[in-house]
Amino acid sequence: MSLMAVALDRLLNPMRYRVPAQTLTIDWSRMPIVPASRFVIDRVEAPPCGQTDQATGESQAG
Repeated sequence: MSLMAVALDRLLNPMRYRVPAQTLTIDWSRMPIVPASRFVIDRVEAPPCGQTDQATGESQAG
C-alpha cells in the first residue's frame, strides 16, 4: 500500500479511544486558557490498514 493510501486511511477511518475522568476546571488568570488536567485520552486504537471494521463490516482500505 502506498504511503498516500496509508495516510488517507488513517485520516478518514475512525479511531477508538477513551476519555478518562479528569479535572476540566479552568484557571482564568492563566493564558492560554487550558483545563487543569489538559485534555487526556487513552487506549487509542486504529483498525489495521486494509482490514474490515467489525462494527460496520466495511473495508478499511481500497
